[in-house]
Amino acid sequence: DEIIGNWFDGFPASQFGTSFSYRDAGGTLRKAMSGQAFEFIFLHQIRHRGQISQILDTLGWPHNWGDNAAYLEGLEG
Repeated sequence: DEIIGNWFDGFPASQFGTSFSYRDAGGTLRKAMSGQAFEFIFLHQIRHRGQISQILDTLGWPHNWGDNAAYLEGLEG
């Protein structure tokens, strides 16, 4: 979480429209827009938080992994 938070903090919103190239796991060269990549990363981590939340609920363990508002408030504090 800290690494992703630092990445977001260090990337100016004025650059969200820029594109970049990378190679996927299969070695294929891809191109993406920075803003779309940020959105994908955020939405993807929400999915995993939901999965963890569901597992912990099933086990009866207390948690707040599914509470993204509390998570984001914690980043500010």
